[in-house]
Amino acid sequence: MATTFTSFYSRNCLRKWYLSPYSRFYSIMNIVHLIFIIYSAISIPLQVSFGLEMEGAILVLELISILETCAYIFLNMRTVVVSKGGISFYFNDIMTNYKENGFYTDLLGLNPLNMALGLLNINSPLYIVTPLRMLRMFMVIKLPKITSQLERAKRGFSFFIQVIKSAVAFYFLWHWTASAWFYLNKYVEGDGVNTWIQDQNLNQQKLSQQYLMSVYYIINIVTSVGYGDMFPMTNIERLFTCFLINTGLIF
Repeated sequence: MATTFTSFYSRNCLRKWYLSPYSRFYSIMNIVHLIFIIYSAISIPLQVSFGLEMEGAILVLELISILETCAYIFLNMRTVVVSKGGISFYFNDIMTNYKENGFYTDLLGLNPLNMALGLLNINSPLYIVTPLRMLRMFMVIKLPKITSQLERAKRGFSFFIQVIKSAVAFYFLWHWTASAWFYLNKYVEGDGVNTWIQDQNLNQQKLSQQYLMSVYYIINIVTSVGYGDMFPMTNIERLFTCFLINTGLIF
């Protein structure tokens, strides 16, 4: 069942084939996984909403992200369970602990559909393709748990980690909302409708300009600044703007 720390580290076979949750390697593994989760949370909305093409560096990073998640799952399945009773290296105990700490969320990170659909340039039907491409973003659920593990392992850096967590959370808020706003205008409204995109003449602009204008609009609305240089053009846009205004009032 469970054994003590001393007997655990005295066995060469266990030292070779099992990973301690308090080891430096485990912390590095979590940091790497954290980076790839943040990458997916930023990159996938840009691909789905703004049409960032699945080619070159993006394709390579997408493939590396999936392979990293595969390695992360394997290493977690070889990470011992530490409890008050000692250490357990039995597979059933390890998997029970892993299932309680994000195993199914990590499995979503293996989903290759975003890469495949983006590579084949398949965008319709929207109500099927979009959810399938965004499945890997559910790995974001794992972020609080990973950062908590890092805080416990690196107590001297807990304040720095808290600052990073807050900055990332705010950026995700603006990034996801801006992506949803542009997606709504570009794909949901349909052709022949005079949307915010047409009004701002963004169809022919570079992705960076489209993204900047979307973030600018969202921040204007949520912070209730409203310079009047941008405004919703359709009923769907007005409904979405009302939702954003109420969200800004709440937070």
